[in-house]
Amino acid sequence: MFSLAAALVAGRPNGARAAAKPEMGDDGLYKQPWFLESFLELAEDLKQTTKDGKRLAILWEQRGCPYCHALHEVNFADPAVVDYVRANFNVIQLNLWGAREVVDFDGQRLTEKALAHKYRINFTPTLQFFPETLTEIEGKKDQAREVARLPGYFRNFHFVAMFEYVREKLYARMDFQEYIREKGQRPAFFGFFKRKDIFLNRFVRRNMFIDDLFDPSHLFFRDRLMVREVEAQAVLSDERTLLLHVAS
Repeated sequence: MFSLAAALVAGRPNGARAAAKPEMGDDGLYKQPWFLESFLELAEDLKQTTKDGKRLAILWEQRGCPYCHALHEVNFADPAVVDYVRANFNVIQLNLWGAREVVDFDGQRLTEKALAHKYRINFTPTLQFFPETLTEIEGKKDQAREVARLPGYFRNFHFVAMFEYVREKLYARMDFQEYIREKGQRPAFFGFFKRKDIFLNRFVRRNMFIDDLFDPSHLFFRDRLMVREVEAQAVLSDERTLLLHVAS
């Protein structure tokens, strides 16, 4: 199987076309012209997406989010990334604090903000991926309906790898961490903690990944400097320590 994620490691060839600069909408979110124009009736969007031979993803963003900006300025600025995503996915953009009405898969009508709360979307950007049919969703509640989730900002390798992981239905036989390990890449920085034993201030929460898709005891950090900042600003209870180290 050809891996776009692996190809991205080498970078963009000289002379390759560049994607257009993203434009900001009235809601403060950056827009892509290929995002799905939706009436926000998720069951209908899923049916149409499957009919199109694609998979459905929901992208959550919010005004003033620097990592949402990076998503558009870096990931969506790479034509290879955009071409793969457009060819294989319908992406609906939602606002974490938005007031538009959305009809959930179960028929419940609620605002974007309420939907985010329902699905426990706590930070942006976050991508939700769903199965191909409503039958696979029936009887499941909220986050259990997802086949995968990408919480936080990832550079192109891991970003595209998640789309490949969903497109190839690899979630049926391995978790995403195993898939990344097979590709010879791991999140560079991480730490371990027990949720009940640690309190993290707003700065730390804004600059880390609490990634239930991997292991719920893992924190994934964006760079080495962030690890040092977290070491300095994490507040621990019961005199426990936050163990941070670099993955080999």
